Amino acid sequence: MAIRHENIVELVGFCHEERSDVMSHNRRYVIVDIKDYLLCYEYLPKGSLDRHLYAKTLVIDWDTRWKIITGICHGLHFLHQRPEGPLIHMNLEPSSIWFDDNWVPKIANFGLSRIFGQEQTRMHTINVVGRIGYMAPEYLYRGEISTRSDIYSLGMIIIQITTGEINDLNSEDISGRKFIEKVHKNWWSSEDTVTSKYPSLDEYRIQQLKSCMIIGLKCVEADRNKRPSMVDIVNKLNGKQVKIFDEVRKLGISSHQFFPQRFFLFTVILCMCEDFCFVTEDWQVKPNRNSLSTG
Repeated sequence: MAIRHENIVELVGFCHEERSDVMSHNRRYVIVDIKDYLLCYEYLPKGSLDRHLYAKTLVIDWDTRWKIITGICHGLHFLHQRPEGPLIHMNLEPSSIWFDDNWVPKIANFGLSRIFGQEQTRMHTINVVGRIGYMAPEYLYRGEISTRSDIYSLGMIIIQITTGEINDLNSEDISGRKFIEKVHKNWWSSEDTVTSKYPSLDEYRIQQLKSCMIIGLKCVEADRNKRPSMVDIVNKLNGKQVKIFDEVRKLGISSHQFFPQRFFLFTVILCMCEDFCFVTEDWQVKPNRNSLSTG
């Protein structure tokens, strides 16, 4: 499958190896099949977004931030609107956004991606894998995958690029709800924060910034049905009136308000050293820690 877009990293080539290994499980030794893949991407000299987003010595001006946000959105729009069916990235976070010499953002790291059919809108998995702080609540707690899963992660990225606030990885805030509330309180409820962060912006760029905040906060709605589509987001960035953004309500952080108790009970296993979260049902064998495949 070849995907070519200005805001999608180019895959130069790949190789894979299949092998069998003996592993211990429930005090028994079992033979497992292991598949190793190596992907070769185009070289992007400026590295990934997290390298620059969290750097204290580098100040990225607003025009560059706007360019990054719009580029990421156009890339994800391309993936979600493919004629043959949407491609769900499933691991959209700062280290998955790379830059060329001109600060053109390119979406990378497709190891967890899912391809949907033309009429397919969602699927479920019992093996949940992703970056802490960027996983949509419905994916984390019910294993539900849809384009809205990517939208949630995108919202987290847009908010961080716009505000410069850091989404601290926290095992007690896996979906970043506390981070969202902090940003909502400090940025959306106070004009002083905006003017102190960007004192020299003119009215046109202030409107760009406000549009990004509106988009970001709407993308991270706890209820996936209240999140915008990529078509809505691109239209908003292009200055069009989009109904879904007319009201950005105050966001809560508790998960029990929007997840009925009839869903599966999950055991959450946190691998904080690698900033990934693996969620598996109690009876399910946990995937190999080196594997990025999902069930």
